[in-house]
Amino acid sequence: MYPFEISQYDLYRAMLLMFRCGAFLMTIPAFGHVSIPRMFRLWLVLFLTVLLLPFASISTDQLPVPT
Repeated sequence: MYPFEISQYDLYRAMLLMFRCGAFLMTIPAFGHVSIPRMFRLWLVLFLTVLLLPFASISTDQLPVPT
């Protein structure tokens, strides 16, 4: 057993949540402005993703099936 195990479902869910958080923050004029450093925006999106990940759920009916 590995000490840190992540399934494909968890990675897919985190990726979707990260895209949603990033899109949301880029539409807010204060965070989408060029005066805010890119690394700060990236870390903020990653922080929000980790913070919201336990509360986010997606339907497993339409997940891509690996071939």
